This record gives sequence, C-alpha cells and structure tokens, in this order.
Amino acid sequence: MPQLSSPAPPYTPPSTPLWKKALWVLLAFVAFDMFRDYERGTEPATRLMLNDRCEPEGDQAQLKEERQGVEFWRDQLDFVDKAILAPQTWMDMQSLLDSLTAPMRALTDSVAASRYASSPDLRSTAAQEMRLRADSLDVAAADSTYLHSLIRRSRALEQCRDQVAAKFGDGQ
Repeated sequence: MPQLSSPAPPYTPPSTPLWKKALWVLLAFVAFDMFRDYERGTEPATRLMLNDRCEPEGDQAQLKEERQGVEFWRDQLDFVDKAILAPQTWMDMQSLLDSLTAPMRALTDSVAASRYASSPDLRSTAAQEMRLRADSLDVAAADSTYLHSLIRRSRALEQCRDQVAAKFGDGQ
C-alpha cells in the first residue's frame, strides 16, 4: 500500500511584529481624531461659544473660528443677540407659566379646602407646611440666582456686541 504523505501545513502569513500593529492602530486613532476635529470645526456652532469679552472660549470655539471665519462670527452674533434678550425672555416665560398655572392652583386649592372641611385629619401638619414653604423659598432663590446670572451675562455681551458684529462687517 502506498504511503500517503502528510498534508501540507496550512498557510500562515508572515507574522507582523507587535510594534508595527500598535503603530497602525495608533495611526488609525490619530487619523480619526484629526477627522473628528475637522468635522467639529466645519459644522455650524449650535451654541454661544464666546466668553464675557466676546473671545472664542475653549479649543473647539477657536477651531471653529479658524475654520469658519466670518460664518463663525455671524452665527455667534445671533447667539449674542439671543443671550442679550435672555433675561427678558426668561421673565416673560415665567409670567406666562404663572398665568397658565394660576387657574389650576386655584382649582387645586378649592378642592383641597373642601376636602379639609369634610376631613380635617387630611390637613397637612405644621412640619409639612414648613417643608413646603422652605421648598418654595429654595425654588425662588434658585430662580433669582439664575435670573441674575442671565442679566450679568447679558450686560457683558452688550458691552462687546459691536466687536462681534465688526468681525464680519455688520454694524447693525
């Protein structure tokens, strides 16, 4: 009986040293990061990216300014104008919300009063009333702090709005 030769060993490609594999992976990450930075720099800004002196704030803002030039400043002027109006807009929204919720509060209060009249044991305890009052004071303080920060930012941006407009020749 003829003797069968053993099958040929499977093909194995020459092994690549580990350092070459690591280098390719590193290059892929660098290329991806560069592409991502390029994309970040070319897409329009979606928020105000200026500090209180109307200078680009952060690396992403500086990258967008470099890549977009005049378009960056035109977009930022729109955001500056909105930020300048933000305190008034916020107060208007609060007034609207108060006017919309006032009828619901009145209805809730009248329903609660009739319930408490028929079942006095359902009435809140003094501690619960104090907790509700403290919570409402906390909310009022937070609202006040937020409004003051909007006003401060608005005033700072009003001071430098003309600088932003001058960046692309729109002196409105």
